[in-house]
Amino acid sequence: MIRAGLTSLSRPITASSSRSAVSRRYASHGPSYNPPSGYLFGERPPKDGKRVKESWENIYYVGMFGGMALAAVIIAYKPDTRYVVSITSSISRIPSGFRVQ
Repeated sequence: MIRAGLTSLSRPITASSSRSAVSRRYASHGPSYNPPSGYLFGERPPKDGKRVKESWENIYYVGMFGGMALAAVIIAYKPDTRYVVSITSSISRIPSGFRVQ
């Protein structure tokens, strides 16, 4: 595998191979610059002036805001894991005669 790579490196690059590499444009699908049209996101407004919802929008709203509401409930009811709380609760369980002042 390494030897095959070294042999390809040792061969000189010819003009035809460099010309073909320049003419190949793997990710290009036309001009990348879109001139401004004056419309938001390039979409023309509907004729009656009323916006039409797309099929994915309701799913997005339920998923996004439902997830936020679920996260808020989980954060509000999560257990208190601070070490100070566990120490004070364990100290309060020790009888007062055995406590060091």
